Amino acid sequence: MIGFLLIHGKLSGPNFPRCSLHQLNNTLNEKGYLVDFHAYPWANERLYDEPIENGVDEIKAGIARLQSRGATKIHLIGHSMGGNIAIYYASLYKDFDSLILLCPAHNTHIERIRKMCEWSIDQAKSSLLGGQDNPLHLIDFNGGKAIVSAVRPSIYISYFDSDGLCNMTTNAKVQGTQDPINVLCLCGELDPTTPDAKPNIYDYMNLTDHSQFVTLTGETHQSVCQVSTDRILDWILPI
Repeated sequence: MIGFLLIHGKLSGPNFPRCSLHQLNNTLNEKGYLVDFHAYPWANERLYDEPIENGVDEIKAGIARLQSRGATKIHLIGHSMGGNIAIYYASLYKDFDSLILLCPAHNTHIERIRKMCEWSIDQAKSSLLGGQDNPLHLIDFNGGKAIVSAVRPSIYISYFDSDGLCNMTTNAKVQGTQDPINVLCLCGELDPTTPDAKPNIYDYMNLTDHSQFVTLTGETHQSVCQVSTDRILDWILPI
């Protein structure tokens, strides 16, 4: 049996009506595949209630759930921030058959984003040095625009420090020192968040010959999820 673990983006998830992965989730279930679709710590209703390490543990638990249901092949599908954390997961573990990245984002590796979050990182670190880890109102970003979120400083650093665990370039380079993996990366031509996904992320990973990077003409950060089901299913068949 083929299983899919869906890893949603920031401020999204299975309980969020406008989640970009709903259509893909519904189609995969209708076609009889095993699907695990869970609300991770960056979901709309949870937003940073746990650090990235706990999110990774929840991904591993999702894989175990699929295996308990009879999945013998498991494909991780991560959209946006979910793609970011899927790359981090792939730098740590090998208990899956392919990594499918849909517009991977949460770009802590980009200078503009680092500058946007610099003050908040300093505030979070200062608070922790003072022995305080109560929530602060700190700069977040979504779709390349600054927003404000109330986050515990320790958790904020986990997700936003450019030297931390959500730096996609760093994590891709770590995976690049390991065994090759199957990666399908789909980005949208009209998505401003992923212009450097190929040179600075995809190309650093250790990829099998089956791996592909595709820019979908006319598609956006959200619409890539809606138009990619057939492409994904055709791509996984030989794996």
